[in-house]
Amino acid sequence: MALSTDLSGRRALVTGAGRHTGREFALALAACGAEVAVNDIVADKAEAVCDEIRTAGGTARALPFDVTDHAAVTEAVGGFAPDILVNNTGGTDAIAWPPTTFDQTDPSSWAHFVDVNFYGVLNCCHAAIPAMRERGWGRIITMVSDSARRGEPGLAVYAGAKAAAAGFMRCLAAELGREGITCNCVALGTLAYAHHGDVPEETARKMLRSYSVKRLGRPTDPVGMILLLASDAGEWISGQVLPVNGGYTNAL
Repeated sequence: MALSTDLSGRRALVTGAGRHTGREFALALAACGAEVAVNDIVADKAEAVCDEIRTAGGTARALPFDVTDHAAVTEAVGGFAPDILVNNTGGTDAIAWPPTTFDQTDPSSWAHFVDVNFYGVLNCCHAAIPAMRERGWGRIITMVSDSARRGEPGLAVYAGAKAAAAGFMRCLAAELGREGITCNCVALGTLAYAHHGDVPEETARKMLRSYSVKRLGRPTDPVGMILLLASDAGEWISGQVLPVNGGYTNAL
């Protein structure tokens, strides 16, 4: 049996797609034939990725909205009515270096992590599900983190919000599977672009000791997993948290 990632006739929305992994996801989904809505809170970044897609012969539109704004999400996502939703927006830019223990964090910083990494997922799913249900087909993919699976010191609020998103997705999978909608998470290890300019070289070397593949991740590394889960080939995969992490965690 040949596996196909042909997404012709499908609509895909990728949040946080103005750069890094989100950009790669948008480009790849478009290359597979999907009409792609590129979301970023900065309109120029979203439009720049759309230009790349169009130059390559694909179809794209920019949807610049804030995932934490329920009304804005409802209007934009409901109007586009995606078949495929990739919840990629995250809050890693706000993580301080070096990380601090939870009791040393400023309570005013908590809302950012929870709003973006958890409520943003709720908002986008709430807006996207009705059209998927009506069609009897849908793919919801949420990017989470190995920090939520393993537990990382200094990342308690961020990891907690990602863990909440993963639990929510498992509940959605149980609710929506009979309607042809799959719901999964992809858990990433550390990617090389993620605020590592301030990480001392010795610290980076220590981080790599935990990786079977001796490098940090690249924005292109999770693309294959996204395409599998977004396509008909991923029809029998739902309710899972699937790690793409260079062997950082290897438990059953």
